[in-house]
Formats: sequence, C-alpha cells, structure tokens
Amino acid sequence: MQHKVEHLALVESRLHSEVAMQPENQKLKIRWIVDWKAEGPTPTRSPIASMRYRVLLPAKALEAKGHQVEIVKLQDLRDGQQLSWQSVDVLVIGKLFVDINMEQFKSDSQRLLQACKAAREAGAMVIGDVNDDHFNRPVVGDYWKMFVALADACIVGSPAMGKTVSAHTSRPVIPLGDPLGSPKGTPRVYADRAGNMVSRMFRNEPLKIVWYGMNNNLPSFDPWIMWVGSAWTDLPLLVRVVTQPGPEVDKLCRQFNERFGKRSRMEFVTWSEEAQWDAVADSDVVMIPANTLDSTKAVKTANRLTDALHAGRYVIGSPIPSYVPYAEYAELTDNPVFALHKYINDPDAARERIARGQAVVEKEWGVDAVANLWLDVFSKRSASSGGSHGDVQIPVRLNLGCGDKILDGYVNVDVAESRLGKRPDVLADLSDLKVFSDGYADEIMAIHVVEHFWRWEVEAVLREWLRVLKPGGEMVLECPNLESACKEFLRDP
Repeated sequence: MQHKVEHLALVESRLHSEVAMQPENQKLKIRWIVDWKAEGPTPTRSPIASMRYRVLLPAKALEAKGHQVEIVKLQDLRDGQQLSWQSVDVLVIGKLFVDINMEQFKSDSQRLLQACKAAREAGAMVIGDVNDDHFNRPVVGDYWKMFVALADACIVGSPAMGKTVSAHTSRPVIPLGDPLGSPKGTPRVYADRAGNMVSRMFRNEPLKIVWYGMNNNLPSFDPWIMWVGSAWTDLPLLVRVVTQPGPEVDKLCRQFNERFGKRSRMEFVTWSEEAQWDAVADSDVVMIPANTLDSTKAVKTANRLTDALHAGRYVIGSPIPSYVPYAEYAELTDNPVFALHKYINDPDAARERIARGQAVVEKEWGVDAVANLWLDVFSKRSASSGGSHGDVQIPVRLNLGCGDKILDGYVNVDVAESRLGKRPDVLADLSDLKVFSDGYADEIMAIHVVEHFWRWEVEAVLREWLRVLKPGGEMVLECPNLESACKEFLRDP
C-alpha cells in the first residue's frame, strides 16, 4: 500500500546504551545559561514552570549522577561577567523572556549567540531547549531562527514544537518531555472519598475539581467550568482555581459564585508549589482545558497532565497534541459534562485508568529517567558532529520504515506514530529526512520499504537517503521476493 507520508521531522528521544558516547565513569561539565526567574539567589525554586521543569529539576538529577552543573544567570552576563569555556562539555540555553524592552532583548540575544559561538569554538556541544513558538514574531523570531541553526541539536518539549523547530534547522530536533514535579499520590476517585450514593447525598459531599496554571490560560477554563456549573446537577461542586492573583481570576470566581453559589462554590488559591499540590491532593478531578485552535498552546508540553496522573488524580483535558499519547489514561474531550458523568458512573474504571497512567508517566518522566534522556542527547555529539569529547566513535545506524520492528542499536524511523503499540525513535517523512544532516549515518537499512513509493518517486527517495549516508557508508535494502510471493498466492489464494 502506498505510504501517505506527511513530513513531521520529529525526533522522540530514546535511551540506547549502544550509543553512549562517554564511559560510564566519565562525568560531564554542563553549563546552563538562563534568563533567571527564580525565588532567591539559590537555584532551587521558581514560580516559572519552564524554569523548574527545563532547568532546575534536570540539573539536580544530573548532579545526583555525578555530573558538574553550572547555572549562569543572564543578568550576570549583562553585568559584565566573562565566561571561560575551558573543560565545558555542554552548553544548554533555554527560554529568553521577551519583556517590554525590545532593546534589552536584542542585546541579550546577541550575548547568547556569542556564547554559543564561543562554546562551539572551544569544542563544547551547544543544546538549544526550545519550548515556545516565537519564530514568526518580528525581531524575536530572527533570534530564534539564528539560534536553532547554530546549535548542535535542539531539545523541544513536545512533538508539535519539534515540527515547528525542524522547519528552521537541519540539526537534530529531539522532543524531550518535562520531568515529574508532583508528589506521588495514591490513585483515588470521588467514590473512595465520599462513599456510596446514599452516604454522599446525606452528607451533601461536593465533587472537588481543581484547575491550576498561569492566568493567561484562564480563558480556556472559564467556558468549561461555567458549562459544568450550568449542566451538572448530580452533585454540588467545590472548584479551586490555583493561580496568581489578578482581575481575571477575581471575575471568574465572582461570576461562578453569583450564578451557582446556592449549591456550588469556587475558591481562589494563591499559587505556590505547595499550594498547587495540596489542592490537587484534596481534589477528585483535575481539569486542564486548552484552546486547541491556538498554535501557541498546541506546542506546549504535557507536564500538567503527567503531574496530575502522578499525583493520583483523574484528568479531564483538551486533546492538544502533547496530551494525546495519554488518552488511554485521561479523558481528553470537548465535553467536560459528559466526561464527569462517565467518571462518576464508573469509579472502578476511572481508578484503574489513573493507576495505569501513573505507572506509565513514572517510568517515562521520572526525574532520573529524564536525566538519562538529557544524557542520551549529550552523548550523540560524537555521532552528529564528529565528536570532540573523546576518541570513541559509535556508528550511527538508521532503520528506515521500522514499523513495529524496533531494533536496539538503531535509530528507528517511521512515518507512523506507533504500530502495534511500538513507537519509533524518529517520526519523519522517509522521502524528506531533513531532521538528519548530510553524512549523518554510517548505515541505512530499509526492509520492505522502497516498494511503498511510486516508481517515479524512488530515485529521489534513494538520493535523499544517500545524502544522509556518510561517504563509504552501507545501505541495506530488502524488497519482497516476487517469485516467492506468487508461489504463496498460488498455494493459498
């Protein structure tokens, strides 16, 4: 059957011991340059989610593995701090906040680009951690385009963000999700807390719903919770909104309580990490709607969903791309009222979904697992750019059109997100492998793949694969045996 290939050029990071660049006892010196938004002078806490998930938690986990991590504040560079690049193995640069002062942004962006160039000249690997789509913004977009083109590889928080970034660079683009930031909780549903129907009706026990996030996400939650307040008649509701103070949340709470206050109520909780997780622990359902038509939301990471599952609570959210892989464990919908009825009417199924989801996210996005994924990205330096941190050269082997045949020691590439539950390492159009640079692979293998292209496509496809293959590399192609296929057909039509 003809492959209907749609170019995605997304890389999903996967830990292969065969591609470890460093001996296990050789430790890295890793430097993060961050636009500092944190509580206090020590790098331990921040009200900014991207700071916690993309810097502080990975840095702490990497240090626990014995690697040396240095966090440099952008403000210190503004104040004239000079950086030495001696013995630095990896430079990671993430979010650059866009404040009102555009001149400040211009000077900051130049500092970061100069740091990238200095690091590369000294032999360090440069990693860009990109989690917001600013590429089409005037001035700001120019910086991000230059930055991703300069970095040795780009890490992104979601496959959707990877698709955006891959349009602006030929470097590897590697989706690497956020580590878990929530305390682990026991899977629990409303019936576990409130008892049977007679008991909870007698006590008028409310169904507890929590929403948490930045104020700019409230426009997605507002229509959902007003709809629930209007249509939900089974139980009283206690809705907690955990965010920063502001007129938006004041208005939402006032309107909800004016309309539904005789039976239900909404409470505002000032955000802190402790307050957020306390509210989740006391809740029955976590609601995380999003505007699925907003491209800026489509590229967001899955941390709100994965953290809620890890905390042991049922999640009702919108089907944004980063949430979809967890649809088996959470209710992704545009109808929260129906989802709540489903949750209440089958508590055993809801509890079982939570438990399975919790196990999955803990395995995939536990802090230690994510640290290994970061190290896996760092290890690919020898394969992607010739290796400047040691003499070990690990051959890079691509398994194109892998399907469900995920092979160890290969980078498994396919156009389908999964086949028989098996997910490739790289999601890409096999006729346009721009996620891989020229001369990237020592070996390219494609088993029963080329025959899926039309005859007039095959030459261009093979030329694209040769571009990715190193000079002198090996290409292994296997196609169906027509004679054998005919014999089998005649034997059993």
